[in-house]
Amino acid sequence: DYRRFAAELARVLADDGRLLLRLFAAPPAPESLAEIGAALAAGAIGSMHALKWRLAMAVQPAHRNVAVVDIRRAFDELVVDRAALAARTGWPDDVIATIDNYRGSSLVYSFPTADEVDAALAPALVRVHRHAPAYELGDRCPTVVWSRAV
Repeated sequence: DYRRFAAELARVLADDGRLLLRLFAAPPAPESLAEIGAALAAGAIGSMHALKWRLAMAVQPAHRNVAVVDIRRAFDELVVDRAALAARTGWPDDVIATIDNYRGSSLVYSFPTADEVDAALAPALVRVHRHAPAYELGDRCPTVVWSRAV
């Protein structure tokens, strides 16, 4: 329960305290697998890790929880030839194979949007600052600062 969590965070924060988190946040408008595939084909995805994050955020259902086995399934649908992916991108085989860690896993990731996180923490905490770095997927990994609501 995010509201209880936020209330507890506000309770333990000093009056002038700050909560600082780096989020892994879904974009406001979700990408489709076709869009990710087109970006991959165009060479617009810079790393295997960026590809995994984009797939994870794209396949998560509306309730924002995605099983990592579903991320791997989406990868397998998108990438039918790993050797061709490695040749086209220059990504090492062992880096591409990190997706295999998701096979049989019970892990679940959650990627709310940054605005959804703000809403979940309100009214106990209010956002003071949000910074999105300029690197690839930086807009999805903002550093956010909240303070206690007054």
